[in-house]
Amino acid sequence: YALYWLGHSSAILELDGLRILIDPVLQNAAPFPGIAGHYTESPIRRSELPDVDIVLLSHDHYDHLEARTIKYLKDRDIKFITPLGLGARLMGWGVPKEKITEMAWGDSITISSVRIAACPAVHYSGRTRSDRNKTLWAAYAIKGNEKNIFWSGDSGYGEHFKEIGKQYGPFDLACVEIDGWNNGGPNTHLFPDEAVKVAVDVNAPLLL
Repeated sequence: YALYWLGHSSAILELDGLRILIDPVLQNAAPFPGIAGHYTESPIRRSELPDVDIVLLSHDHYDHLEARTIKYLKDRDIKFITPLGLGARLMGWGVPKEKITEMAWGDSITISSVRIAACPAVHYSGRTRSDRNKTLWAAYAIKGNEKNIFWSGDSGYGEHFKEIGKQYGPFDLACVEIDGWNNGGPNTHLFPDEAVKVAVDVNAPLLL
């Protein structure tokens, strides 16, 4: 298997012959400049994206979901996997309904030999003041024939990580988000020491 980190929350995972594009944000995804921007340029341009089989989305925040990239990919032979409620937004951007699978926590889908399960996270959703928490957010357990990957998405720390480890682990690799070390923020992201705890909780010897 191989995992290519594209900065912030975006990555390409190759597993059992499938190529999975996760939370692809390759420019400034927000509606106005300066919001959710990149500190450095993405290592890959939208036009340079390889063929992918699956687009996997954790939630709808601007730094995880970029409209222009989804519209760029909408006509390709790709399956879009999202948390509950996010399918309507993708369809509004032109993604055909039959290409979209929405999942609640505990749901899973198997494509070829790869099983993707949606897992709990402590976070929130929304792109405007009027749509807060109208869609779900999720972490993912991505299991192939020989490798098992945990993708945390955005989440605060909690006992749910140990439960994920018990139900879906052990994992070969945990990909875990951290926030910007802001003690004044709500419990919706992880601090660096908590990211290490997450890797232990989900039983993963390797941490990204």
